[in-house]
Amino acid sequence: MTLPVPLPPPSRFVDPDEVKGILVLRDLRRRCPDASLPRLYALSYLATRDHLRRYGRLIWLDNYLPLSTGPCPSVFAFYLRALGPPPTERTWNLPEYEQFLASLPPHLPLPVPDPLDYGRFSISDRTVLQDTLRATDTVPDDELCARTRDTAWQAGINSGLIGLDHLLLEIPDTERESLAAYLFDHTPTWTL
Repeated sequence: MTLPVPLPPPSRFVDPDEVKGILVLRDLRRRCPDASLPRLYALSYLATRDHLRRYGRLIWLDNYLPLSTGPCPSVFAFYLRALGPPPTERTWNLPEYEQFLASLPPHLPLPVPDPLDYGRFSISDRTVLQDTLRATDTVPDDELCARTRDTAWQAGINSGLIGLDHLLLEIPDTERESLAAYLFDHTPTWTL
């Protein structure tokens, strides 16, 4: 695949919007109380990817860990890590996260405040989350997770994280150039 515009270097990732990311996780858990954690990761990734394609921005700023099951939002991983035993080191590498997240019960209960604060959710956020849930309602977990192992996921495996630049690989070529130019000019939270 040839790209119409150069992408930023793989080290150019966003600073996560942790609060909104956790609200999305809790919202997905509220709507899908029996969903496995890999399914929640997949739903958030598919919604984020669709939101970027439809509206030119992410639901929340985050990078994804390229786990073997598919992308996991880093905010989810850090949040879930805080629920587990204290780590022996300050930072974990990808295999350590993979091992820890795989050790969690698949239907781990998450504290979900009721009512959930939707003040941080735009109409487009709610629309895309709802559309994603409708479109995947009857899709088995294995197939749903397979849908997330895309070009962006593969690029993330090579660099250790899936960043916004990798998500742009999932945008059709005809739209990628203008979206990339817009994002590079209007996303000040990207860091080098």
